[in-house]
Amino acid sequence: MKVLFIGGTGIISRYYDTPDSPSKITVCPCTFVHYNRDDDNFARDKTALAWSSPDSFASGDVNGVALIQSSFTTGSKHHLEAVYVAGDKLFGAWRNDGGGYAWNITSAPIASGIRGTPGFIQSQQGTVGNFELVVPLASGGIAHYFRDNDSGQGWVRSAVFGSGLYDAAVMIQSSIGSSGSDGGNLEVLARKGTDLYHFFRGQSGTALTWSAGKKIASGVTGSPGFIQSSTGTVGNFEMITPLLAGGMAHFYRDNDSATPNWVGPQQILDMTSGAVSAVSIIESRYPGGPIEYVARKDGELYWGNRDPSSLEWQGPYSFSSQPCCDPRVMGKMG
Repeated sequence: MKVLFIGGTGIISRYYDTPDSPSKITVCPCTFVHYNRDDDNFARDKTALAWSSPDSFASGDVNGVALIQSSFTTGSKHHLEAVYVAGDKLFGAWRNDGGGYAWNITSAPIASGIRGTPGFIQSQQGTVGNFELVVPLASGGIAHYFRDNDSGQGWVRSAVFGSGLYDAAVMIQSSIGSSGSDGGNLEVLARKGTDLYHFFRGQSGTALTWSAGKKIASGVTGSPGFIQSSTGTVGNFEMITPLLAGGMAHFYRDNDSATPNWVGPQQILDMTSGAVSAVSIIESRYPGGPIEYVARKDGELYWGNRDPSSLEWQGPYSFSSQPCCDPRVMGKMG
């Protein structure tokens, strides 16, 4: 399965395991940990949030991570794949879900001179599907890397785009601009200071050049969550971002409109205050496709969702009191 969702890069990422269990990774002091939720036994009345205990792995000054489930398998089980920033270096990790569920850490870094949090997907480019990642650079701009999973599996830096110092990036592959088997545009949201910018790039020919950044929000902080939902014909862009003034807010873009613009901020129930530093979102497989989020607020992890019928937000529900790092102080305790 090719996963087009990148959970709020930064400290939390979520994906769908096989068949229906969301998971996430969160960065904690000098390490990061993995949680999962068994949806076969998950009570939708919210009284029993069946999140696992944290599974620690990796060490060092970890200050940003992104997670996907890739098309690589052992037996019938798909691998988890992660990229994470430790110090100023970017590393990879993967988990063999068909052979002991052990995490494997790459010894050599993918890249150095990194700052901020990465975005990571498996795209539809090629037969297997390339890995694609974007990450802010200490020297300025955002670097795009890809790994050709059809041959060699070495990481290649293909471009640097944007100007100035960015703090976080998140990426999806959308249905927009789709032509042939390579799929639609790569879409990136990146935070620079307190402003959030949107970039995109096609998948073939002259479209491989990254667009100029368009500012879509101000007064933001931390790492946002970003998806393309099933709302509408084309599918809306949906984003939840932490706010500098406290709390977090939802924005969306109606991609059916002839002139699509971002709409927001829209407040989220009981998440209008407090120090939110990162958010991850998915559109889940439950009936109607509710949007679900995991957010880090005041050092705790919270889960909530939006009812697909009423469009009202439910939660938040805390499921971890474990203190977590603040990416604004480079992985140290905030």
